[in-house]
Amino acid sequence: MNPTTIAADHWREKINKHIWPVADTANTDLYSGPVYTDGRGNALSCFDEGAQGFQFVRACNMVSTAFEDIADTYIDADFEEVIPQADADDRDESWEEIYLVERGDIIAELIGRELAHHVS
Repeated sequence: MNPTTIAADHWREKINKHIWPVADTANTDLYSGPVYTDGRGNALSCFDEGAQGFQFVRACNMVSTAFEDIADTYIDADFEEVIPQADADDRDESWEEIYLVERGDIIAELIGRELAHHVS
């Protein structure tokens, strides 16, 4: 498995599940134009009762807040697992398959590269 995918899967489990509809709707807004939502990020038709204009910037801020804890992550590709930074720093020469996956690449894997440009 790709080291970036392993790191993203590791962080995906730690992120509040309620942020995913917001990120999905932000992606739709980004690619397809204005979206209407129920106020929690779930897409609606503009004719649905209670539909509100989706606030892209607010959604990006919500995603940024949810992703605050994501950090550069070391991956042992041999075992397809995340390893603590201290272990990666202390590794000996025989550990050839250790990869550092940067925070930005993890976020791009989680929500897509285009939306990741709008999230800090």
